[in-house]
Parts: sequence; structure tokens; C-alpha cells
Amino acid sequence: MYRLICICDDLTGSSVQAILLRNKGFRVEQIVDWNPSIASSGNADVLTINGDTRRMEQDDAAQTIVSVLATYGSQPAYAKRIDTTLRGHLKTETDILLRHLPESIALVVPAYPASGRTTIGGYHLLNGRLLEKTELARDPLWPVRSSYAPGCFGPETERIPIDIVSQGADAVADALMTASTRSRVIVADALTDDDIDVLAFGAAKSGLRILAVDPGPFTSAYAARLLSTESNPTILAVIGSTSELTERQLASLAKNANTRVMTLRTDRLLLAATQKITWDIPADFSGGVLVLRPGETLERGSEEIVAAGLAEAGSYFMKTLSPRVCGVILSGGDTAIHFARRMGISILSPEAEIQPLMMGGRVVNEPCAGLLVVTKGGLIGREDALERAAEWIFREKRRES
Repeated sequence: MYRLICICDDLTGSSVQAILLRNKGFRVEQIVDWNPSIASSGNADVLTINGDTRRMEQDDAAQTIVSVLATYGSQPAYAKRIDTTLRGHLKTETDILLRHLPESIALVVPAYPASGRTTIGGYHLLNGRLLEKTELARDPLWPVRSSYAPGCFGPETERIPIDIVSQGADAVADALMTASTRSRVIVADALTDDDIDVLAFGAAKSGLRILAVDPGPFTSAYAARLLSTESNPTILAVIGSTSELTERQLASLAKNANTRVMTLRTDRLLLAATQKITWDIPADFSGGVLVLRPGETLERGSEEIVAAGLAEAGSYFMKTLSPRVCGVILSGGDTAIHFARRMGISILSPEAEIQPLMMGGRVVNEPCAGLLVVTKGGLIGREDALERAAEWIFREKRRES
């Protein structure tokens, strides 16, 4: 049974949507030319459908949407893939989906930053230019007269501006809850892929049933948040570094993922280096990324023994949270080697360079065979390094299921 149905406006768009979802680790099937008589297998997580609605008259496009809904019902989550430059029957198709999914709110995220499409102040830009100032104004089928995205969906459309997005997922969730009391269609600004990730995280945190309306990136990011393949999956991040870069990486991780940071007292870490002790797991921790780290200041010469204590704490949490732990992020070379020794990890199969000098791999030997592990130095990676490490682990786990 499909968990997400993506209705797309043309074949190119459905192919893009399919590969974006596949890159998130989902099993995806694609119907290249919609017909209700086509027997899809239902053996994938996601189905993308080329409805080819952009080339149709409005009534025919509407009927296509209705036929998809009649075929698959209202149980799966739905997404509506739209053109990257706002062409097509955007309002008609969104309204029909909302009519048949009465508990849903449409979150429209037109941005596709990797292809030069961004949205700011509600205005959708192509390589920094208003759409009507480009050759799209002369499109023979869909000449673009205005770049104002909310205008494509009706006068009651609400907006989430970029200043809200920049505040993080909690601010987005609050804004969605408030805006949804006034309208069922909400258009969000986004300038970067990180903005889209924040919107997806906020949408998931809001608890609202979201109809994703976008050219592909938001749907794939939201699906990665929404369609978890296991109950309360957890990544354990054992962070030995206290560098300024690590601080920024942790801040980025907390902004874009369910994150709980436990700063462990140095005296307890020193004790843990030589004997087994117990640690309290936060009572309200329900999955996401659990970060273990030492206090912000370390006495010179204590680094090695603190790393050993941190590794012992990590092994305790690994065993206590098992089998919820789906992967481990190890930052700091001393911490990584001590953790490997404590857990009996001796052979890794390298699988990906997630960022330069940050490797993702899988444990080969027992007792941790199959465990996903990311290793990086304390001064390695961009500010989003920990976030990308977590994303890689979650994606690989989805591919396993």
C-alpha cells in the first residue's frame, strides 16, 4: 500500500519528483501516463503519477485529479507537484485535492533553489528575476503575468515569510497553526535547501495534515520527516569536540532535526573512563538525534581520558536504547576510536563521503554488524555537517526497509 501519492503536472516533473524521493531512500514507482485502468503494484512507499494536467483544459485537469483520488482514496498522504515557474492549473488542482481531503492544509513551497527558483516576500524568482521579466512572459501556452505566488491560489491565501523560516522549525510550526485558522492554502518563502528543510521540519512538528504543493524538493523533504519507517528511530551522536565549528554544527542540527543535547559533567566522564556507571535518559526523549558531549571547557591534558569516558557513556546509551538506535555519529578522532573499542567495532565498510573528510559506513563485524556509522574530525565539515550526517543515516535506514 502506497503511503504517499504525488500527482504531477507533466512527465518531466513526475520523473524529477520520483528521483528526489528515491534519493531520500524511499521505494518509488512512477506511472508515466495516468489511466485509472493501470494496475500499479502497490509494493513501493511512494507513487508518482504523471497526470499531464498542464497540457489539458481546466475541466479535464480537474477530472484527472478526481480520478486519482477515486482510485487510491483518502488514506495515503498526497502531494501536488507543480511547475517550477508557476504555470498550470495551480488553484483548480489544489482546490479539488483540498475538497476531497477535508482535514488537509495545502502548504505551497514553490522554491527549487538548486535550479535557481527562489521565493521571497511571496514573489517567485527565476535566477533572481521576476518571472514576468523573463522569457516566460512570452510562453505560448502559459504566459506568466505575475510572480506573486499567493495570487495563483486566491485572495484568502496566507503566507509564511522568510523571517519566520529563518527562526527555525518551531516558529514555522506556530505560524502554520495560526495561518491554518484563516486559510487552507499557505505559501512559504524559501531561498535555500536549508529553508526547505526547516519548512518540512516545521510542517511535521505542527501535527497538521499537510498537502505538499511544490515542484519537488519540499515534498521529498517533508516525506522524509513524515514517513518514518520505524517507531521512534534514534541516532546517537557522540561529540568529543568543543570547537567553535562544532558549536555551529550543533546549532544547525538542532534547528533542522529533533535534537536533544546532553552535556555530561566532566567529573562523571572521568569516572566513566575507568568504571561502568549509569546515566539518566531524558524522560521526554522520543526519538531523533541524542547528542552526548562534554562540558564546554576541558582542562589541558584531560582530553584523552574525557574521550574515553564519553565513549563509555555512548556505549551505555547504545545498549540502553537498543534496538531504537539506527546509527551513530562520532565527532573527534579520540572519541571515535575509544567508542569503537568499547563497542567491539573493528571493521567498517565505507559507503559514502557525505562531505569532504566525513565518511559514512557500515559495521561489518559482530556484535554491531550492520550499524550505520559516520565519522568526522572536530574541525571537519561545513556548518550543516551533523545535519547531513543524520540525514544520510535516516535515508540509508529507509532503503533497508
